[in-house]
Amino acid sequence: MPAQVQPLSIVRGDRFVMDLTLWADQAKTVPFEVDDADEIKAELRLGTGKPIIATFETSLEQPHVVRFILPAEVTETFAVSTKALLWDLQVTWGTAPPLDVRTVAKGKLTVEGDITESDQPVARIAKTHG
Repeated sequence: MPAQVQPLSIVRGDRFVMDLTLWADQAKTVPFEVDDADEIKAELRLGTGKPIIATFETSLEQPHVVRFILPAEVTETFAVSTKALLWDLQVTWGTAPPLDVRTVAKGKLTVEGDITESDQPVARIAKTHG
């Protein structure tokens, strides 16, 4: 099974949450279940062999659906750039060699700047009923 390609876009300083459905076929008719895996992890880097920028929190929502989370405290450290970061999802079966390791999803991640500043006072609008 080739890795699914999924581009991601996040807003700097926002909490990122995404559920990714894994498929065993390109037509997306056969679920690829990973509930028997020993490890599921996803990392964000500038490229292969580069230092890890962030590790996604991952959880299994269904046998073939993985939830990815990057807390706001993590995304606020990202620089807004036109250069995309790279991420992948690696699933491992086994705890001792030989391991069965598969990259099941991957893609580019772009970071956008936020428009509304959270740390600024908010102007309240009075609502009238009439």
